[in-house]
Amino acid sequence: MAVETERRWRNILTSQMIPEACGEGKLSEPSTARAAASSPELLAASRCILAIDMDCFYAQCEEIRHPHLKGRPVGVQQKMLVITSNYAARACGIKKGDSLQVVREKCPEITICNGEDLTFYGELSQRAFDVAARWSSKVEKLGLDEVFVDVTELVAERFRALDDPEACLRLASTGHEYPKESESGSSEVRVRQGDWKDLDDAHRCWARLALASEICREIREAILSEIGLTSSAGISVSKQLAKMVSSWKKPSQQTLFLPTADRLGHLLPDDLPVQKVPGIGFASTQKLHELGVRTTGEVLSAVVPEGEEYGRLLTEFDAGALRTMKALCLGIDASPVKASGAPKTCSVQDSFWQGPVRTDVQVRDNLLALAQKLITKIRSDERMYGYRPIPTFSLSLMHAPSSDGGAARRGRKQMQLGSFQIARQPGEQGDDERLQGQIADRAFALFRKLVPAEEPFVLHILNLQVGFGEALGAQRRLSFGASAPSATASAAAQLQAPVEDIELTDSDGDGEAGRNQTPPVSTERPDAVATLVSMGFAQDRAQRALAQCCDVPRAVEMLLAGGPSSSPTRLPRRDVSSRAEKRQRLNCPAPEASGAIIDLLD
Repeated sequence: MAVETERRWRNILTSQMIPEACGEGKLSEPSTARAAASSPELLAASRCILAIDMDCFYAQCEEIRHPHLKGRPVGVQQKMLVITSNYAARACGIKKGDSLQVVREKCPEITICNGEDLTFYGELSQRAFDVAARWSSKVEKLGLDEVFVDVTELVAERFRALDDPEACLRLASTGHEYPKESESGSSEVRVRQGDWKDLDDAHRCWARLALASEICREIREAILSEIGLTSSAGISVSKQLAKMVSSWKKPSQQTLFLPTADRLGHLLPDDLPVQKVPGIGFASTQKLHELGVRTTGEVLSAVVPEGEEYGRLLTEFDAGALRTMKALCLGIDASPVKASGAPKTCSVQDSFWQGPVRTDVQVRDNLLALAQKLITKIRSDERMYGYRPIPTFSLSLMHAPSSDGGAARRGRKQMQLGSFQIARQPGEQGDDERLQGQIADRAFALFRKLVPAEEPFVLHILNLQVGFGEALGAQRRLSFGASAPSATASAAAQLQAPVEDIELTDSDGDGEAGRNQTPPVSTERPDAVATLVSMGFAQDRAQRALAQCCDVPRAVEMLLAGGPSSSPTRLPRRDVSSRAEKRQRLNCPAPEASGAIIDLLD
């Protein structure tokens, strides 16, 4: 078959490129695809990796939230752009990044949904993750709409049926096989114990991936039936290869990729743009382009230690990064599927490319909006992972490039907050509004440290981020609380609420009496004892702790520390330092630390 002199490409929505000829079931010659040389190593691998990608995820979420939109053109808006749309809208020519005006012109009947609040999307994403986790403990999130699943152990477990000499496995790849079109079950084979020993690496690899494709179908069907989300998937021996074929037959299809030499040649030809290789990011691509390296073949030619280009590449990349890029261009990706746990940070960001931020008023307004988004994301995180302390709060920004052609400057400032959690007392509907203002105030204080009052500025990006710590045993929640009741009233309120709903703030009580008075807690109070028992403490220990302490939170502290002691010694009273002293320990100037978080126990 003659080699095509001009290869045509189509964008398949996930920034991967696959030759259109392959989409028609035709195989062109692999020409000079050096990735084909990796085939023996890949076929001998025993890993089975799934890359599952939710179809037009945000738009599907809106269809689930508003069922009457099903089947109608739907777009999801952030700022003045449509960031995604469903397939009914795409049929009208809607593309990612189209302006609202262009979208309305292309499809007047489209429904535009506001996608600024990601809470609902995050909740459905977590549900999809939880479904996949029933099949494997190794599930890794990639954004909100993609997961990698390592099913190697499950495949091996199902293959143990071959330990029985009479057993026979019927295997068929479920879905498609890149780059050939195939109907489900068209490649069915029967495997017995004796047959398995006689198979070569290619047939064994196909058998494992075929079984993995059946597992993938089970996961996707469960996500559809339990959540209502359709998905597409890739099945192969690595995360890279599975991801590259996952979108070949979107929507709601899956594709198996067997890494034979000819198929690798078509998936990773030497003329493939380097930005289409998963694992080579935007920044690396830009550096490669500046050095004149634009395709996978050019990377492979340049990353030769004895070559002339290698020295130039070392001016931008270290040797380890170059080895990784070379391996990815050859189709070799040994990175494991890392089980995703609770995120360590939570951030929100806004960009102002069309209308840069130039005044303090604009900064304050935008920080207030970002603060509300941050609280919403933290609330969503709490529902999924429980309450965790937030020791750090930071602001990042990016200045516009200078008029003389200088590069855009970035800045970041961080505030240490101790161990606290954003809290909301039951029934306090206005609490989040108060917290929103307090977060925005602290963010502006950090902004002022980065940009002095007299200095002009033009900003393109503002970002707020909090860092999470380990979950607290007592699940204490502290607020930014500037406007709080007196300590006596606050302590009394604590006794009327479960421990996990206690909000502890640094109060403005007048005088020592206002800060130190704490109502006694009787061991006869069944609600106080029951609160501690419900947290897993033994009843007798809870009673002794309450007898030695003056309130529930301090009893919890004693129990977590291994107490109470046999002798009823009384714990030291709370720190009675003035607010100014506490601010000094937090290293915050008074104007910036008004109502700042103060540690529960200094």
